[in-house]
Amino acid sequence: MTFDLKIDTKTGIHYYEFPKGTSLYRTLGRQITDDTLHHQNTYFALNKDTVIENYAKQGYPYEFETTKDMKVVAVDMDNQKFYDGAPEEIKKILKEQYGMNDGNKRNSETHKDNKVLEHICDKYSNKFMGYGANEMNTFFSHMHAEIALCKKYIGNVTKSGPVSLTKSQEDDYTRNKMEHEDREQRKNKNKSKRIRHLSPISPPSLNTKSHKKITPFKLFDNDSYESPPSSPRRQLFSGGKTSNRRKRTPKKKTRKNKPHKPNKPNKQNRPHKN
Repeated sequence: MTFDLKIDTKTGIHYYEFPKGTSLYRTLGRQITDDTLHHQNTYFALNKDTVIENYAKQGYPYEFETTKDMKVVAVDMDNQKFYDGAPEEIKKILKEQYGMNDGNKRNSETHKDNKVLEHICDKYSNKFMGYGANEMNTFFSHMHAEIALCKKYIGNVTKSGPVSLTKSQEDDYTRNKMEHEDREQRKNKNKSKRIRHLSPISPPSLNTKSHKKITPFKLFDNDSYESPPSSPRRQLFSGGKTSNRRKRTPKKKTRKNKPHKPNKPNKQNRPHKN
């Protein structure tokens, strides 16, 4: 399907207009009964085969229909006025992901596509309902035609029902669903094991080779739990009482205090025997 390209006379922005009753396609839940279209910014394809081939692993494909004429900003061309009015971050994405003013080659990345859509929904929500693009070349193949709608206008889309699948497509979808459920079960099981065997957080290690002063590791945010400074007072009991009484040091005996002993006479002073 090719969109009808127009120019807004007030802003100079190129936009696509598609009429009421246009068919849109996307997947919903993995169960055929999980068919709720949530009130949020949402992407649609214009071809059901595209959804079946490329998105079977994401959920069951559904068909929708627009209930009003809709206008969306054209992002598959050098939409200069729209580009000039965007902040630098969005300009970069428009150039890298949509090829705007740079060859118009598509390189889809979900989080970046979301930023472009959010920019349109925030700045132009009273004039445009989202963005649109015809099939675009990529660096290796091509990107299908797409419509991205702001959550404000999701009410303008109604669900027609699930897309009819062939037996082979049903088998592919069922197999993909079972593989997904098996992966989720293994992931949850491994997550449970990690939580059960989670090790306690270790305190930071101290670099003993560093010449810098090392601050003691605090277990609590309170100075009283840090090591106290050394004290000159001697602790007597575990209760923390201390004594200021100095230990008495015995006096050393000096020569004055010693009793005087007479000198022994030497041989020269001994009296001679008669």
